[in-house]
Amino acid sequence: MGLAGVRADAPFVLAFEDVPAATPLLPLVRAERAELAAVLGAEVRFGTAADPWEQRWVARVDPAAPVARLEWDGRTRELTSVLPTPGEFGVGLHLLHSLAHAADDVVEHRPCRTSAEAFDRIRDEVANVYPSFALRGLDWEAITARHAHVRDLTGEAFERGAQAWVAELGDAHTHLFRSDVAHWHPPYLARMADNGARLLHVPADTAAARAGVGPGWVVDVEDPADWLRRTGASPQHRDMIAARRFLAMAAPARRFTARGPGGRTVAWTEERAARAALERTPDGFRLHTFTRAVVAEIDAVLAELRGRPRVTIDLRGNVGGDVLAAMELRTRFLRGRTHLGAVRFSDGRGGLAGPVALHADPHPEPWAGEVRILIDAMTYSASEDFVLGLQGLDHVRVEGEPSGGGSGRPHVRRVTDTLDLSVSTALTFDRTGRCIEYHGLPVDGPASG
Repeated sequence: MGLAGVRADAPFVLAFEDVPAATPLLPLVRAERAELAAVLGAEVRFGTAADPWEQRWVARVDPAAPVARLEWDGRTRELTSVLPTPGEFGVGLHLLHSLAHAADDVVEHRPCRTSAEAFDRIRDEVANVYPSFALRGLDWEAITARHAHVRDLTGEAFERGAQAWVAELGDAHTHLFRSDVAHWHPPYLARMADNGARLLHVPADTAAARAGVGPGWVVDVEDPADWLRRTGASPQHRDMIAARRFLAMAAPARRFTARGPGGRTVAWTEERAARAALERTPDGFRLHTFTRAVVAEIDAVLAELRGRPRVTIDLRGNVGGDVLAAMELRTRFLRGRTHLGAVRFSDGRGGLAGPVALHADPHPEPWAGEVRILIDAMTYSASEDFVLGLQGLDHVRVEGEPSGGGSGRPHVRRVTDTLDLSVSTALTFDRTGRCIEYHGLPVDGPASG
């Protein structure tokens, strides 16, 4: 195996401090050290290995390297990320899960040469990394056998067949996606139905709204069943994830057609446009995505609202974003050191490491009033990390519908020149022991007012 010889009784020192490209990612790496420890099978520390018995992970840039690679030397007990460019530091981190179950001591960020090789890579990555087979009652060997014909497909047929295969896992973080296209998501919420994508939320300042389209209208979709077949997600939001992926735009502009009451048809052109992550509301704010920049904006809103008895935080439709921003914002609403729950990480070899308790301390100037949080089935990923540990506190009430169910921590592996595989690596639990993956965060009641 790729990490044979790692000593569980010796710390693994991550010597990334002198790697400039690592700097933006180091806060996340530090916050998620338990994930690395689960795969390495040893305690993780940061700095420089001072003793010969310590194991270490280093990174070096080698412009002559054709692709990024991760290699393990069992003799020196040194793990090395070899990067063609400094910007590929994150690629080296993602390769760790793959190295854990590899037959050799090296894994490369290299696309597969044939469909058969790509099929085998998907099969093995999911088998060894995915954490939710038992949770979801899934048999990966049986699922793979049903899709064995995909191994013989090529081009777009392989892509679509492989997406349908992986979609049977029912996990929105575990999917195949185009790595050569940067998609933009219009700000609409919709559910994929038999007759198209039924709109649930249409902001007033959008092209669709200006064309007269609103909630209840149905956007034309050539083959809704195919979108659902290739979309894996928890039951409560699978149809919404399918609609979101259909609406995604690769080009600067896209034409949509929708049908409204009485059979009226309207067409409009949607254009890519930057949208604010934060929207003020009369009693608080609506947050569309978590970013580092939005933390200061929310601090300003809370300062303005200081003295009010309650703030309402609307996370409906928020599919996540920057998990560190979510964790930082959560501290504003804690009253003391708080047990949030626990997390279990994949070990990269088909197993799960033991649970790691999650705790957080409050911000020096936390919000003093009550907190009302609105969530729905599209409240997902980093949004769930924000709510985790807040729900159940005496001063917090969570309203709406159970969330999407996927904290995730996805691992990404290159499959073909244009296709990457994302695989969830974690199961997160609230302080009562409820698993957030699949089930979602519970609510205290329906959204009021």
